[in-house]
Amino acid sequence: MEAKTNDLNVAMSKYKEAVLPVVLTLISLSLLFFVGLNSFNSISVIKEDLSLSQSKLTVLEEKRKNLEAIAGMAGVLDDNLALAVNALPEKDEISALLSQVQQISGEASVNLNSLQYTGNSRSSSNQGADAKKTGLENGLFVQTTVMGTYQQIIRFLELLENARRVVSVESLRLSTSSKEDVSSLNASLSITGYYLERSPQSISSATSPVRADFRSVSLNQVLEKLRSYKRYENIAPKPIEEPAPVEESVEEEQPVESTEI
Repeated sequence: MEAKTNDLNVAMSKYKEAVLPVVLTLISLSLLFFVGLNSFNSISVIKEDLSLSQSKLTVLEEKRKNLEAIAGMAGVLDDNLALAVNALPEKDEISALLSQVQQISGEASVNLNSLQYTGNSRSSSNQGADAKKTGLENGLFVQTTVMGTYQQIIRFLELLENARRVVSVESLRLSTSSKEDVSSLNASLSITGYYLERSPQSISSATSPVRADFRSVSLNQVLEKLRSYKRYENIAPKPIEEPAPVEESVEEEQPVESTEI
């Protein structure tokens, strides 16, 4: 009996010696697997962060180059900004618009019979239609009447069109001044002058790219067109003298002497 017990102990000892290393090896492999899996996931996250950082660095480098280019164009940009502000003022500047129309009438040699500001697009029910037609929301409405020959009125319209400040003639009505003089015409015009208010600027992040391309061909073409237009100084409008009414001469009837035969 004692011999069998000894044999069983020997067998168990051999079994432990054989199985225990296998179990320890499996446990070690399992630990290595889990540690490796976590390390792999960490490496993937690190790679993503590194790729994102490289993208940010690329954007910042491009932004730095664009800002350096813009800084080198400071003088040119100031001139271009002045052109744009002349075309679309940042404020309504009603007196400047009236002064421009008055100066143009004198340059075209037409008689300015009336000139008045009638309102703006904010108080108009047609604001949506006007904005859709022109792409501009802020407009000043002016009514004016001029008198001159056909050529003078055409010249007046050409000068309005070639003025640097953006205006549009909404309506034009022509009529003769008198039945006797058909060469003199009255022109009644509805004019809209536009201005552009600055919207509140939002603070962009450091990685936001500079999208403005101040060297684009289309932008420079617009600026060159603006330079070709005439700029009128803001002079206080002069009071308009109303035309004197034309007095119709009435011939008195002379009594006819009757003679008797």
